[in-house]
Amino acid sequence: MDIAPQTSPVSTDLNALLALSPPGCVYLGPLNGIEVLLSVSVGTVTLEPNFYANGAWWPLGDNTTAPKTVTANAAGVAAATGRFVKPSEGRFWALLKTGGGTISSVSIQEVAY
Repeated sequence: MDIAPQTSPVSTDLNALLALSPPGCVYLGPLNGIEVLLSVSVGTVTLEPNFYANGAWWPLGDNTTAPKTVTANAAGVAAATGRFVKPSEGRFWALLKTGGGTISSVSIQEVAY
C-alpha cells in the first residue's frame, strides 16, 4: 500500500496522517513482518519505519539494535527493499524520511516471517 513518508518530528495526530493522500501512516497487523519498497529518481533517500505506541512514534529497533532503515540512491541502487520482523500485534506505522532525494514510489505492506 502506498504511504507518504514523513519528516521529523512525525505528527502524533493519527487522523491527520490518515487523511493525507497517500496516507502518512497505515495500520498493519497481525502478521510478524513488514516490507518497505522504495524507489528514487534523483539523489538519496533513507526511510526508517516507526510504530505508534503510548502516544509517540518509535523506531523499529531497541537498545542493542540500531533503528532499521531502507536506503535508495539514484546513482547506484535506485530501488531498494527492506524486510523487517515486527511485533505481531497490530500497530500504526509511518516512514520517517531523511535525505534530499526525489521519491518515485514508496509502499509498505505486511509480510509473514
